[in-house]
Amino acid sequence: YKTMDAFLLDGLFSNSAEGIVVFNKKMDLIYFNNPILNIIPNLPEEPLKKDFSFIIGFALEANKEVNVDLFELDYLISVEKKIVNNGENIFNVFRFKKVEKDSKQKQLAFFLGNIDEVIYTISISEKGNKRLSYISQTVQNLLGLSEEDFTLNSKLPHQYYYDADAERVEKFIEETNNSKQSDKCRFRIVNVKTKSKIWVELSLYPQVNEQHIHYSNFGILRNISKEIEADELLRQSELKHRLLFSKANDAIMILKGLKIVDCNEKTLVMFDADEHTDIAGAKLYDLMPEKQPDNVDSILNYHYFMQKAKEGISQFFYWQHKKISGEQFDTEVSLNSFNLEGEVFLQVIVRDITLKKKAEEQKNQTIKSYFEIFNSNSDLTFIINSSGKILDVNKAVLEKYRYKKEKILGENFESLGELLVTPSSEELIKLGKTWNGEPQKFEWWAKIDNKLDFPLEMILHPGTYFGEEVIIASGRDISERVKFEENIRTSEEKFRTLASHAPIGIFLTDIKGEAIYINDKLKEISKYPNIKGFMKNWVNKIHSDDRSRIKKAITQIENTGEENQYEYRIAPINGNERWVKIQVNLLKSPEGDILGRVGTVEDITSRKLADKEKLRAEVAEETTRRLQTEIKERKTAESALIAAKEYTQYIINSSIDMIIAMDTNGTITEFNQAAASGFGYFSTSIIGGMVDVLFTSQTRQKEVTKIVFNQGQWSGEIQCKRSDDSEFTGYLSASLIKSATGKTIGLMGVLRDITKLKVAEKELKESVHQKEILIKEVHHRVKNNLQVIISILNLQTSYVKDPQILSVIQECQDKIKSMAFIHESLYQSADLAYVNFSEYLRNLCTNLKYSYMTPNRNIKLDFDINEISLSLDASIPCGLIVNELVSNCFKYAFSDKTEGNIKISFEKDGDSKILVVHDSGKGLPRDLDFRNTDSLGLQLVVTLVDQIDGDIEYEFSNGSKFIINFKRD
Repeated sequence: YKTMDAFLLDGLFSNSAEGIVVFNKKMDLIYFNNPILNIIPNLPEEPLKKDFSFIIGFALEANKEVNVDLFELDYLISVEKKIVNNGENIFNVFRFKKVEKDSKQKQLAFFLGNIDEVIYTISISEKGNKRLSYISQTVQNLLGLSEEDFTLNSKLPHQYYYDADAERVEKFIEETNNSKQSDKCRFRIVNVKTKSKIWVELSLYPQVNEQHIHYSNFGILRNISKEIEADELLRQSELKHRLLFSKANDAIMILKGLKIVDCNEKTLVMFDADEHTDIAGAKLYDLMPEKQPDNVDSILNYHYFMQKAKEGISQFFYWQHKKISGEQFDTEVSLNSFNLEGEVFLQVIVRDITLKKKAEEQKNQTIKSYFEIFNSNSDLTFIINSSGKILDVNKAVLEKYRYKKEKILGENFESLGELLVTPSSEELIKLGKTWNGEPQKFEWWAKIDNKLDFPLEMILHPGTYFGEEVIIASGRDISERVKFEENIRTSEEKFRTLASHAPIGIFLTDIKGEAIYINDKLKEISKYPNIKGFMKNWVNKIHSDDRSRIKKAITQIENTGEENQYEYRIAPINGNERWVKIQVNLLKSPEGDILGRVGTVEDITSRKLADKEKLRAEVAEETTRRLQTEIKERKTAESALIAAKEYTQYIINSSIDMIIAMDTNGTITEFNQAAASGFGYFSTSIIGGMVDVLFTSQTRQKEVTKIVFNQGQWSGEIQCKRSDDSEFTGYLSASLIKSATGKTIGLMGVLRDITKLKVAEKELKESVHQKEILIKEVHHRVKNNLQVIISILNLQTSYVKDPQILSVIQECQDKIKSMAFIHESLYQSADLAYVNFSEYLRNLCTNLKYSYMTPNRNIKLDFDINEISLSLDASIPCGLIVNELVSNCFKYAFSDKTEGNIKISFEKDGDSKILVVHDSGKGLPRDLDFRNTDSLGLQLVVTLVDQIDGDIEYEFSNGSKFIINFKRD
């Protein structure tokens, strides 16, 4: 039957230029002709009923022609429905043809295809099926899809929404379709290619025909990402500006004309104002003295600065203001103008520079003291820049060089001297190393008028000079030492020349008994040519019968220090047994310390065998005599070291600090001029006396002495007593005095009278104490003011009946309480800079629990909090974060529960602090992006976390769990 009908129908309509589609009474598709494929776009070659449903819905009424506008086509489709009854069967015949669009329709199609917004239409069938019938080309930029992609994907444009927004968008579409009223919705879509999320605004216009049948939707998708971003930036900017204004460290006032219309909290603190109204409403002239320190009129000069600022020229100047109490103080003032709604305002920023001026005065005094010390130093001191130019020299340089300062400054350092470079020296390398931060020491000859004049022991070390990286070169005149060393060197050369030609063996040893010199004759006698291991080899060659006797003789020399001589036999490996005569003398320093030994070895084998070689013995005796003479000359040279000690004494006496030395029995051995002046004694009269008389407490003096002997040094304050029994406080640096052998021979101390410093320290402590009291009072008053605000809000609630408004007021009260607790913690704390945040968290959360507690709910608080303190800048944002998160827990987490638990954790991990708020409630939706939500509370939390330079993460772990990680103290 069906095949027969199709055959008959094809005979009727196959040659028709119009498109024909035939349905039976039940609206089953039974026939279509080929022209229909050219008239209706995107039809498959074998279309089904559903492929026509989007367009035949326009022509449900029989015998009525309807023009359908598919915006992507440059023509209209005319649809007409006919009902054919052949007796037994009823057919629904639809006739389609193309109709030219008029000019306005073509313009509209062109317009819709080229605007920035995405335009699309959705056809809705009788059964509610939806099909995309048109979409503009701009969709490719927004969603990364072409028009063909939409046909293949079978998804509508709004269905490319971000998963978190899906439920909300579908609900919006359903409500709009049901109401058949146009509406708008903002949500995020995902670009298929870039995977980026884009904020869009969907404007949906339902299309209804005359029979009130909803047959299509007209949609406009507009990219609003920039608008959303701009709104967010504006909101954050406003919040930051409010925080910057209220929490700024400088006083900020807003002037309209001459009147102060607003000010921040710092203004109240700076000008000792109790209330905001003490400042706002007053004139700025009321907060300054009549005259400035330079005697200029305050009002006239300030008026000049204000006029310049109003002309758009920012002003910055030093000014003296006065507090409400009348106390004057120094400030830096910044003036700027701005326009608001056609009116000109002035922003006045005032910074208290009282402490800065004190610091500058102290700095100037320090610089003065530095130059006094610099010029009083007896060493020659040069300041050299990175180019090798001399920036400054002290008086010792000018006196030694006999130049005026102007002649030296700016000269190259090398032009004033010359390195003593020898083949083995590394002074040039050391000079370069100094710039790399390594102090170096070497000898240097000063040049005056391009001639080498005197030697210096130069020490170079890096430093700074008024902020510039420099080398500080300190030189000490070593003319006497060089002369002494030259004498020693000459004496040693004479000794070696004599010893090398002597007919007897000669040796020198160090304090350990190791040979440091043997002459050729001794090598010949010993049959051992090497100096290394010589003494051990020699002892091994002593005849066994003589070895015990010789060891006793050597021990006697070491114990008594007496010169001695003895004879014994040796047995060289390559020679016969021989007799030798040994004479040994100890080498001692001027202080009596043993430096080594010098000895002669005479081969007396022949004399022992036959006493015939008298001539040789005389020569040996003469050599010994000459050697003794040389040794005496060497001792004389060593005594010249005593002169160097006198030079050291001059240095000690030139020190501005008191230098005192004593032996191990407490007898004063050194007492410089500064000490004599400080204690009121003559230095010669006190030397030899006991050190006890210089200190108020002998017990304390003995205690310090014991510490120095045990630990090697001590520094600290000690009470001293002058000759007239008056007392003063001194700062003592004491250390051990040791000999060259390391033996402790006494103590030396450097003492400075710090009485004035102690008085200044006491005054400073009293000043700090007063300021601490003032700061505590400020925090107390801030806390009281916040409490007043809470009370005002509490009174206001009695007039409010709307539960939503009451909830908002309660949230405001909680936020204010969290800030009030901070200030209460500060004025009750010994440390005014930091809040005991652990205790604060417990108080804050407990207070919130009582605020939200009801008889039928049992919500417990669980604290896991380490003892951590935070600054005020970090405490207030953290307190507000906890207030917001815990409040949300009480309000929303347990809406369907009567019991629950909220855990607040706070711990420190290295430099980071980790704050966790975890409830056992129902949690947030798993697909919720809490950083991009409409909740004002969560937006505030995210903003405050950014303010403390932190990160926030959310986890669903049997409830909501927020983890905040930040580093700010």
